[in-house]
Amino acid sequence: MWRMYTAIMPAAEVQLLIDDLCAEVTTTTDAPEARARAARFNLLLQSFIFDWRQICALHGVEGQARPDFLSLVNAVRGAARALADGLVMRTNGINALLVLEKRVIQHLVIE
Repeated sequence: MWRMYTAIMPAAEVQLLIDDLCAEVTTTTDAPEARARAARFNLLLQSFIFDWRQICALHGVEGQARPDFLSLVNAVRGAARALADGLVMRTNGINALLVLEKRVIQHLVIE
């Protein structure tokens, strides 16, 4: 388990979690606006992975750049919140923002 070894979740693990989440996100309606919001949500998360990977490459995962990682986490949380209305997980219908928070965000940086 990564938490035993690093203060920051490694980029490869973030990539796996986000890719899995994005593969399951769907909309509660088939409206064009909802589909566009789902596409923006996925793009946001892919951009987040890129930024996370960059910070990891520059500073490692031992916690030296913790403020930078936390700033990125807060930014993605806010941006995702603005897009998540009507986005759910295909397999169980749970709100995509809740899944993002519980499966990914809360585990990115050890408090």
